[in-house]
Amino acid sequence: MNDSAPVITLIAVAVSSVVIGFFLQRMLWRHLPRLSGAPTPSFRNDVGAGMVTCILVTTVMAEGGVSWLSLAHSCFAIVAVPLSFIDSRLRILPNSLLLPFSLIASGLLGISAAVEGEWENFGRSLLGAAVLFLVYLCLAVISPAGLGMGDVKLSAVVGLYLAYQGWAWLLIGAAAGFFLGAISGLALLLVRRAHLKSAIPFGPSMLGGALITLFLSAMN
Repeated sequence: MNDSAPVITLIAVAVSSVVIGFFLQRMLWRHLPRLSGAPTPSFRNDVGAGMVTCILVTTVMAEGGVSWLSLAHSCFAIVAVPLSFIDSRLRILPNSLLLPFSLIASGLLGISAAVEGEWENFGRSLLGAAVLFLVYLCLAVISPAGLGMGDVKLSAVVGLYLAYQGWAWLLIGAAAGFFLGAISGLALLLVRRAHLKSAIPFGPSMLGGALITLFLSAMN
């Protein structure tokens, strides 16, 4: 684990991540083609997105220090917030966001591997992305009502990040996503926000499980 980032750096990260989270949410909902015509989030929602982004990114930097890997993890946290919100409200994970997300993630992890001499980690990362993608693709074919192709595509990015940390972390992160999905589905049933045949978005659970796993891996 890298040395913790100095306080002044964390303050700068906190302020900048609030701004990034706020404006990213506003821009995506107003300019992504798949979201055109959908009701735009309120100002309060945008502020909430900024605050959540701030908490996640600052936690990443506080634990991992200033490094390319921390920057890659911060990128994951930044994009996870609007992706979760979009999927929760509209039940879609737009390709126009997933594609650049995957390219940027691959680039940052590749740079981290080059700087730290961790090419084995990067190779495992690419393989893990393919493995998790195939697993989710099979699940989507078996149960198309449970998983959409957006979830399948997102699984490749999740696998990319988790496998970089190790195979064990990939298994833990994937399991955490399903666990959170089961908990959230049960909660929605209990409060009567869903019924047994409801299509419950799985993207937020995948991203939440991956974030928790990345935080835990950074602590070890």
